[in-house]
Amino acid sequence: MKNLMIKIFFLTGLQTILFGELPKELSSSQVMAWEKMEAFVEEIRDGRGMPVDEGIKKAIIVLNLLGYSTVQSCEGHLDHGLAYPWIAFLPEKDKIESISKLYEEKEILCNEADVIENELIEFNGSKSLFVIEEIQMKFEKKRQEIWNVWDQINEAKDNLFLPIWSLLEEFYREDSQLRLVTLILYEDRLIPIGGLCQKRFSKEKQKENLQAFGKELDQFAEFLIQKFRQSQS
Repeated sequence: MKNLMIKIFFLTGLQTILFGELPKELSSSQVMAWEKMEAFVEEIRDGRGMPVDEGIKKAIIVLNLLGYSTVQSCEGHLDHGLAYPWIAFLPEKDKIESISKLYEEKEILCNEADVIENELIEFNGSKSLFVIEEIQMKFEKKRQEIWNVWDQINEAKDNLFLPIWSLLEEFYREDSQLRLVTLILYEDRLIPIGGLCQKRFSKEKQKENLQAFGKELDQFAEFLIQKFRQSQS
């Protein structure tokens, strides 16, 4: 019995050394899912062959466990790259395809508008005013169609990461005050809003901010872990 307990203690300690400390109060199936995702994240390498930064690994693991696919990340560095943490997300395939089709539709409309505009240039002065006005109306109608598609594209892009915005809204529900550390979605990246102006600060202040940014991201990760716990309760 004693040898068994020593073996269990050794394996538990080895898991903690090789990977990270498991979140508490997870079910057995959640522990298995966490360890599987953690092992996967451990194998990730960027273009320079570097692994996922330790300071952001917990957030990466739990985000992917909850179904929010990440593609790139960084904990932030003062000597290279960006001096704030960020996580880039992979949009859902069907949403990307939908936006691509809208861009194709816009391209067709733009080509049609170019043809009509060339007619206006070619016929100006050689056709009756009635014909010119008719062509002009066709051109304006086509331009409106283009703007309508642009509106659809912008709306689709806004909705691309709506689930992430919903998470942030829930996370900050009790704290709506905007601060430097407040996490936002900037295009496809989760970043602290203060990261956008980090370069304006002194090196010492940047260091202080970076630590605060990391702490905020850790708190967000803990919030996500709680959601993961509840997902199978």
